Amino acid sequence: MSTKSSSAKIKLRPTGWCYYLGLLFFVLYLVMPLFIPLVPTLGFNKAITGILMSGFVIGGPELMMVIAIALWGKATFDFFMEKLFGLLKRLAPSGSVSAGRYYFGLVLLIFSCIPSWILAYFPAFVGDAIRIYILLTFDIVFIISFFVLGGDFWEKIRSLFMPNPITINKNRNRSGLGA
Repeated sequence: MSTKSSSAKIKLRPTGWCYYLGLLFFVLYLVMPLFIPLVPTLGFNKAITGILMSGFVIGGPELMMVIAIALWGKATFDFFMEKLFGLLKRLAPSGSVSAGRYYFGLVLLIFSCIPSWILAYFPAFVGDAIRIYILLTFDIVFIISFFVLGGDFWEKIRSLFMPNPITINKNRNRSGLGA
């Protein structure tokens, strides 16, 4: 007779050749778009280069993921999704933040968009070589601003995409006026 209850399942790390082959296809799924800059250096004609580059962006990664899931099976895929969502829950920002941190996050959010708008209308303002670094830097600042703004801001953004959002304003008293 087993001492463990049937509801308490122990999640073991999957093993076997299907697991490792699926892991290889999963890694390919993640890194395929990173190989796009290398394709023009291979010396193919423009048509083949275009096909390869589009395949590394559209279709190729998805195909690798489908193969990985097929090799893993439902139990292994659920194992990875559980680990992934556990990691994302730990990375999620805290609920409430101080007013100073909130306003600093808003400044980061707003000012991270300005270079994109300026460089969209005035592309000759900076050279092509440095433009990508400027835009990439401010894209990273944009992402960081969401973590600085905190979990309450995430909920505000999330409620924008819900058909019937329920928002709670903690700063309102019974009369509906701000505290």
